[in-house]
Amino acid sequence: MGLFKDMKNLKKMAADAPPAPSMSDTIAAGASVVAAAKLQQQLLATGVPGTAIIKSADQSGMMVNNMPQVNFDFEVTLPGKDAYSLKTSLVVPMTQLAAVAAGNTVGVLVDPANPESLMFDWSRPQG
Repeated sequence: MGLFKDMKNLKKMAADAPPAPSMSDTIAAGASVVAAAKLQQQLLATGVPGTAIIKSADQSGMMVNNMPQVNFDFEVTLPGKDAYSLKTSLVVPMTQLAAVAAGNTVGVLVDPANPESLMFDWSRPQG
């Protein structure tokens, strides 16, 4: 009797489960990860070092490779340029979450051709 009950429960669980992502969704997600890795390599090679004051930081609820994606509102400063505001989302390693609290200043690398494209520069002191 227990076997049939278990099978019925499994069938119900399968019916209630969210649909599996389509192949095109999976490919698109993979392409996005590859594009982000290429951008990171480009910024490491050619990015302009600057600082960003974190005006606000809120977790988006999304995780990428077990790291939270965080929505930021920054005040970015680059040498010899006027400071500018930027709202963007970045993935933050769990070990760095305390460093990205509102009010903190963080090191960044900014794309010289696109000032809205940046990444954290964890090699410089944060705080």
